[in-house]
Amino acid sequence: MPRIGLLFMMVFLSACAKQPPPVDDALCQDAPAIKKAIKSDQLNYAPDHVLNPALNAREPSLLDPIKIRPCDVVALDIQTWGEHPNGRLFHNSFDKFDGEGRLEFVSETWERSFVRNTDDDSYHVAVQTRKFYLVTSAKPVTWQIYYSHESDTVWMAPDLLMSVQLGP
Repeated sequence: MPRIGLLFMMVFLSACAKQPPPVDDALCQDAPAIKKAIKSDQLNYAPDHVLNPALNAREPSLLDPIKIRPCDVVALDIQTWGEHPNGRLFHNSFDKFDGEGRLEFVSETWERSFVRNTDDDSYHVAVQTRKFYLVTSAKPVTWQIYYSHESDTVWMAPDLLMSVQLGP
């Protein structure tokens, strides 16, 4: 019986020794100051990373991995056409985070412009939306954004708009 216990202990210790070292979980100590800076000047704040997935793409935007550090600011830029700024994008989209890393939503801003269609001399409304997220932990995380083109997300499954992996 002692041999079985010794064998079990050797297997357990060898399994523990093979695990990779833990990722440094340095938290963002400057988070309040960064959030205040973003909210005070959203239009001119320069983020560390900008993601710009295509909203009307047939396939989701599978973006290249991004190296992040605590306190990095990630901006998500999405342009919609013919939509009120508080329209479907805000009501029919949601974020999903998988992993141990953390991104915290800080704020959003939008700008509406009119774009002239040269084919039929008509005008369309274009809305550029920017959402700011703060990296509060540099552990790996997969960030996915789902969006539904329908007005009722209960009956229609949302489509994957974007997927990106962030990590140290």
